[in-house]
Amino acid sequence: MDNDKFYFIIKVYIALIIQLLITFGFLHILRLTKDNITKVLKDTNVWVYIIISLILILIFAFLPRNTPTPIKLFIFSLFALVKGILFYKISEYADTETINSVLISAILIFFVMSIFAFILFNLNYDIGYIGNYLFAGLLGLIIAHIIMIFNKPSKFMFKIIVYFGLTLFSLFVLYDTNQMLLNYNKNSDVLDSTMNFYLDIINIFSNLFALEE
Repeated sequence: MDNDKFYFIIKVYIALIIQLLITFGFLHILRLTKDNITKVLKDTNVWVYIIISLILILIFAFLPRNTPTPIKLFIFSLFALVKGILFYKISEYADTETINSVLISAILIFFVMSIFAFILFNLNYDIGYIGNYLFAGLLGLIIAHIIMIFNKPSKFMFKIIVYFGLTLFSLFVLYDTNQMLLNYNKNSDVLDSTMNFYLDIINIFSNLFALEE
């Protein structure tokens, strides 16, 4: 691995840690604070934050390639902040120990899958071919969640969907890491790769937390 790629990877993981600190740091701040501002944030309907987060991720995804890094970083950080509020809303009645335990489990899954991806990279194995299957699975998962909004599934079916989501995003970690390592070039964007990993981890966290409910 050449130095440029090595430093690129280091930057990606540092940026990832910062964004996760924003999300889960703000989650814990909301759980500990009781002033008027945080009360407004807590009382706002969860759908407002879902819509805002969707708008932010779409803006980020469609930004031109030459967008200045500070602008991309601002949008990313705002998205991470909104996710922190969303996680507060879904974990409002859970104890801190459970949240921390789920977060540690999500990070461990990410770490293990990343190790596998580095092993595959060192073996010069490209798993890019599974990308289409993963995105098809993601589309199916989105459809399943939309259906669940209007038609509550049985407990058994809910667990199947959650375990499917957990498996899917764990494989996304493997895929995203492998593709980042294989496709790195001078034009590779740190924040784009970071966003891929960030989405993987928060979705793993969401699915693990759903199993705790």
